[in-house]
Formats: sequence, C-alpha cells, structure tokens
Amino acid sequence: MALMIPVKSLPPLARSAVTIDPGANGGWALWYKLSDQTGWVLYQCGLARPDKGERPAGVKGRGLGLCVLEVPQHQHGDTPKRTNDLFKTTLRAGLLAESTQARELWVRSPHDWKGGVDKAVHNGRVMKRLSKEELDLIGSCRTGAGGLVPASLINNVIDAIGLGLVSLGRW
Repeated sequence: MALMIPVKSLPPLARSAVTIDPGANGGWALWYKLSDQTGWVLYQCGLARPDKGERPAGVKGRGLGLCVLEVPQHQHGDTPKRTNDLFKTTLRAGLLAESTQARELWVRSPHDWKGGVDKAVHNGRVMKRLSKEELDLIGSCRTGAGGLVPASLINNVIDAIGLGLVSLGRW
C-alpha cells in the first residue's frame, strides 16, 4: 500500500519516480535521479489507456520510489456530464497509480502544480525546461498499444512531464 505524503519535499531515498496525468489517454513520465549531485532526468514517457488494460510501459516491477499523480479537480459550475467524466478520470488515475507499484504516492490537483495558465503557454514552458535528449524522447514516446503517440495526444504526455518538472524540483 502506498503512503500519502505532502508534496513539499522529496524523500531522501527516492531515486525513481513516475508522474501521471490521467485521462482517457493518460500521459506518464518515468524519471531517474542517479545521485544526490544530479537532478532528476526524464528517462521514458508515453500514453496508457487503463480502461483498455494498458499501463505505463516498462514501469511495473522497477521498484519505483515515488508516483506523483494529478487528480481531477471539480470546478464550480461543472455540468453533470463533466462531473461524471471526473469520476471516470479519477478511476483511471487510480488504476494507473496502482499499476506503478511505487512505494510512495503524492497527489496533486491541476491548479496546485500549473495554476490557471493556458495549456499552450504551459506546454511551451515545459518544453523549454527539457534537455535536447529529453525532447528527443517526446518525439519517440509510445502508446500502450505500441504505436507512436499521435500529435493530437502529445499534450497528455507533456502534462505528465510538466507535473514531474514541478514536483521533482526542476521548475
């Protein structure tokens, strides 16, 4: 069972982490920290559809230290349809988080880590904070079915990466 801890600081022994932006096509990013002197490095990323049995590729069984999960946030004035969609997204979030088998779980709301910034602006900020090697990973990330992530869905992966940058202290 994962332990819920505050997001303020990293546990001293965490050396691997996965960050997840859930949804119908859940974006995920796998991170490693090689030593106390190095920062967190993006290692792998992609999409997974938990309702289709897909999970983040290559994550299970890695002995992850940390899973950082964005959870849906109810907005004042949400319609019943939107509220129903939030329930589905919450279920997907739980399925994705459970599949990582991480020792610790951090839960963050969208507003908590990215505020009210427009998606296009925020995605641009995320991309500027990545190394050339990390940017190359985005171009080759895969879906749970094995194909390349379509350009129309890459924003889900970028959100997972942005969640990682903020949560792991690279923002």
